[in-house]
Amino acid sequence: MFHSILVPIDLEHDNPGSRALPKAAALIDKHGSKVTLLNVLAPIPAVVAQNLPEDYEAQHKKESEAELEALAKRYMNTDNVSVMVRHGGVYPEILEAASKLDVDLILMHSHKPGLSDYLLGSNAARVVRHSGCSVLVLR
Repeated sequence: MFHSILVPIDLEHDNPGSRALPKAAALIDKHGSKVTLLNVLAPIPAVVAQNLPEDYEAQHKKESEAELEALAKRYMNTDNVSVMVRHGGVYPEILEAASKLDVDLILMHSHKPGLSDYLLGSNAARVVRHSGCSVLVLR
């Protein structure tokens, strides 16, 4: 049913992927799906970037890719997993990656909404509203 799945992972979370990755592993086992783990790095303001080493963004991206690969090995015993790290706003980058990869499903978890989420909207809510494919949001 789902041949290609995108799983956005927030590596800043206390236990990244603990909810979404077991579900993704189950979908791999059931459907033989290809899974892409995605982490979105926030853009660095120019004022801050000028004080960082020249290769900071490349190094941060490399570290994030290594963390995603370690999570994939921890939760999934398969070669059907790839990793992707993008820079930018969370929900636009998720939507762009989903479109680029032509995924059937975006599988993500959401936190308990706070007041600011009701006023501004959470990333999960924005992905659900604007995605061109199915979205499964876990709580």
